[in-house]
Amino acid sequence: MTASLIAIAHIAGSMAAVVVLGSFLNRIESWSHAINREQIFEEASTRLGISANELETGELKPELLQFFAERFSGESPGNRISDALGAVRTFWVLLGFLLQAVVLAAVAWYACSNSLKGAVHAWWIVAISLVFGIANFILARVCKLLTGRFPGQAGQARKGVAQLRESLEVAAQARARRDENARAAPQPQHDDRQSEDSRSDIGNGQLGPRGNA
Repeated sequence: MTASLIAIAHIAGSMAAVVVLGSFLNRIESWSHAINREQIFEEASTRLGISANELETGELKPELLQFFAERFSGESPGNRISDALGAVRTFWVLLGFLLQAVVLAAVAWYACSNSLKGAVHAWWIVAISLVFGIANFILARVCKLLTGRFPGQAGQARKGVAQLRESLEVAAQARARRDENARAAPQPQHDDRQSEDSRSDIGNGQLGPRGNA
């Protein structure tokens, strides 16, 4: 019974450690991306002559979209390197997850079928996660140093710009249809005879429908 609990503790503890380590690495990555975002917006503010407060409002100005389209264009060698390293990073992350899953499954199978003492090897997934996480961080730093972008950032930005432009086009078409429908809508026609009869009824003191007291 004690050996079983120890084996479970090894497996559960290693999995929990991987989650904590992954959360820590994600926080570092989020912090790096936040700083990079501020730098990009400062560059856009300087080049376009728009204050940072205006950029933070989220208003989709055409010149701002054009700035991002040019900065993250697929024609730029730096953006091409970012795209390529983004694919490498995706493969690297998937490989790390796959390797951790295989090791954990092998350790669990060995602990259940041979010896519970083998569960201690579950801590190898923490080492694998750490190695892949550090390698991923180094790859991101090298890519940022060479291109000024993170791996895959240029491609993601282009997709975002395309989606925003499509949204603006759809909104513009919807406004155009509403304006066209408003112009084509028939204007209410006033019956001059009915208006004259109504005035006559009021003058005669008839409050109800015409012909009733």
